[in-house]
Order: sequence, then C-alpha cells, then structure tokens
Amino acid sequence: MRYKLTVAYVGKNFSGWQSQKDVRTAQDELEKGLSQLLGETIVVHAAGRTDEGVSAIAQTVHFDTQKEMLPFSLVQAVNFLLPDDLSVINAEVVDKNFHARKSAIKKTYVYRLYVSAHRHAVYDTFATQIYKMPDLNLMKQVAQKLIGEHDFKAFSSTGSSAKTTIRTIESIDIIQKGNLLEISICGNAFLYNMVRIIVGTLIWIGLGKLPQDTVDKMLQTGNRKLGAKTFPAVGLRLEDIQY
Repeated sequence: MRYKLTVAYVGKNFSGWQSQKDVRTAQDELEKGLSQLLGETIVVHAAGRTDEGVSAIAQTVHFDTQKEMLPFSLVQAVNFLLPDDLSVINAEVVDKNFHARKSAIKKTYVYRLYVSAHRHAVYDTFATQIYKMPDLNLMKQVAQKLIGEHDFKAFSSTGSSAKTTIRTIESIDIIQKGNLLEISICGNAFLYNMVRIIVGTLIWIGLGKLPQDTVDKMLQTGNRKLGAKTFPAVGLRLEDIQY
C-alpha cells in the first residue's frame, strides 16, 4: 500500500524537515510514529525540505507499507503517537506511481510580517517584526520582475545541492491586513532560502534600503551580495502543494 499524507508542524521546534543525526526533525518524528503504529520500519518521502524554523500546514509525504488501514483511522491513530507540534491532517491511498516530490506541480509559501515599534509576543510566534510600513505599491511593481522562468542564483544561499538554479515563479501576492503583511509566493520549485531572500529583498526595497533596480541586477548578475539578508525562518510557512 502507498499512502499520501498531508502533514502540519511548528517549525521553531525542529531543525528542519529532513532527518539529521543528533537533532530533532519533523521527518524523524513522523517516521517514528508511523513505524510504531504499523509495526515496521517506515521511511517517508516528502515534497520538499523545509529549513530549520520553517513551519508547514501542507507538507506532503508518501510512504509504502505492508499494512492496510482506512485513511481516517490511520490519521486518528498516528496523531495519538505524534508530539503536539506535529500532526497528520489528511491521508489517502494512492497509486504506486505517485511520488510526493516528483509528482508535485507547484508549491506555495507564505511569509508573514508585522509592523510595530515594539515586540509583540504572540506575533513573534509566526511572523517577523519590521519597524515601519514599506511602500507596498513599489514592492508589488518590483515583484512582477520575478514572475516567470529565471536564473535565481542570486536568491539562493550557499550550501544548495540543486543541479540548476533555474526556477519558475507563477505569482507573488502582497496582502496587508492592518499591521500584518503576507507575501505569498507560488512556483514550481524553490532553492535553498529562496523565499526568505526574495522577501527580504522586496521589503528592503520597499523601505528604501536598496535601490529599485536591485532585482534586475540580481537576476542579470547572479550576485547574492546585491540583495538583502536572508529573513528569519519564523515568518515562513509551506502553505500548499498542488499535484
């Protein structure tokens, strides 16, 4: 049997998604719960890796097992075994040809920020603080330069194992809700820290900390140093994966 799961987790408690030695990861916790439930060693394959501190409400994984369970029962049972900061929110039986990563068509990440002169304890759990409202109209204009297929080398941190830095962004939406900002980015795939670098660069342009032609120059030269710093992981969440 091959099962497809939709998984949610609180990123600040994990050293990323992918299994690593001597640190706590979401993959390890999920595999531990599934293995205990099914009585066999379970290895899950995810749609993608999220970095340390990044949350998800729609991480998608698949795994194979010799056991057969009704999807609803599987969700109920494994959640009883999982820690409070990780849960399975949906399960379904899929064809053997389904692959959580290779079958994915596009992914959507949302980065959240709050504008305040003072730290807010609740907002700090899911958003990054900035101290004044940026020029949102300017940010939206600049964001359009990133739409389409480009070489996003300048928007990737060192340490990436990607074979190519060519990616396609389908949309970037910037939404204001009072003093909260949401930047939603949808694309076919993302490089290491790509979303956080895009967000940081757009915010800094909107605040006047970087020239308006920064994105143009980054795309043309591939020079990471032209952009903003990599923004904190706390504001980022994997929101949706489409197949």
